Amino acid sequence: MPPAPSVGVMSARSTLAALAGSDAARSGDHYLRARDVQTRVGLSRTTIWRLVRRGEFPAPRRLSANAIGWLASEVEAWIGSRRPTREVSV
Repeated sequence: MPPAPSVGVMSARSTLAALAGSDAARSGDHYLRARDVQTRVGLSRTTIWRLVRRGEFPAPRRLSANAIGWLASEVEAWIGSRRPTREVSV
């Protein structure tokens, strides 16, 4: 019996970009998964979804039937738009 053909393994980032279409591919951007977004912005999953519903945080994109992701550039722009909560004296 001949061996089964091997299936190439793609990195998570390239798989997500391929599945999501051309948004990220055209701009050279990449997608962040929910846990990465939580870590990046320092907010809980519930708070992120609450902000998305109110239109105060970028909406995620559907990557596949069971996966979503946020464009890193949109998350970074949101972080940049936040004003500091206190002044830091040097």
